[in-house]
Amino acid sequence: MKKVALSIMIAIVSLSSCTNEEFTDSDLTTESTTEQKPVVFGTYIEKTASSRAANTSTTTLSAKNGFGVFAFNSSESSISTIAPNFMYNQKVASVNKGDSWSYSPVKYWPSGSSSTDNVNSFFAYAPYVDSNVNKEGITSITSNSSVGAPKLTFVNSSNVENTIDLLWAVSKESGKALKDISSTNTNGEVNFNFRHALARLDLNIQGVFNSNSNENIADGNKITVESITISGTFPNNGVLDLDNQITNTPQWENTSGETVYNISNSQIAETLRDGGNAVSTDNVAGVTNTSTNLLANTSTGKECYLTYIHSFTRQSHCQYYLLGNNKRC
Repeated sequence: MKKVALSIMIAIVSLSSCTNEEFTDSDLTTESTTEQKPVVFGTYIEKTASSRAANTSTTTLSAKNGFGVFAFNSSESSISTIAPNFMYNQKVASVNKGDSWSYSPVKYWPSGSSSTDNVNSFFAYAPYVDSNVNKEGITSITSNSSVGAPKLTFVNSSNVENTIDLLWAVSKESGKALKDISSTNTNGEVNFNFRHALARLDLNIQGVFNSNSNENIADGNKITVESITISGTFPNNGVLDLDNQITNTPQWENTSGETVYNISNSQIAETLRDGGNAVSTDNVAGVTNTSTNLLANTSTGKECYLTYIHSFTRQSHCQYYLLGNNKRC
């Protein structure tokens, strides 16, 4: 066993940074039997600045159980004084990879003698969950009798295989919730621009060697990784208010706890994984002078990554140097 200097590069990618958007139009197959317009939904999914980001697209969003919608008839009252009286955690799903979205029963825009009678406010999040059913991820949602904008309680998973891409919806134009809109100025369609509420950490590793020393990779030595533990001051739980006050920025409240990831041997990429003394390492590349992703995909092909609660909007990168007991083969 020999101490070897390694560079663990942790790329902290704000999942709320955006380079472009993907638009999906939506048409409900159910037609109104009256002159009222049905409420239909369209979605934008923002794309992160990182080319490696496994951010949610309309295809994966539809595969992940769709999204939930809360709606208020806000023609006469501020949403701060009323509960969601039009839709409460309404599941909206897709059977055609996000090309269109549907829900049941179909709701129709309220009608009245003036355009102000037609006003609604909408909030949405993804992936959809039933209320109060999970121990991690979205663990609870404000009740259907709670006044004001809906809020989600979130607990970050310490298992990299169970992290989720938490999304909340804003207006593409304002970067805030879609409040006080009517069918007359939307043609009946509500377009959600889904944004990422969590920041993401990508883990990469490479050797830091002095070419003039016996630590040179070229000498035939091989370095593998047995396990990883990562901890930090980032909170692992909090409450997300779907009515964000800062443009395109997730509004977290009551954050607490500490993010800790214990990454097991089986969760490390096969090219870097230490298999023990009894296992041949002929087919394992080990750590090289090329930056390599530390994490393996799951058995279902899901890309693993770390997430944490943070409200910044720009992409940033950090690099940490570790001096540890890494296996030399």
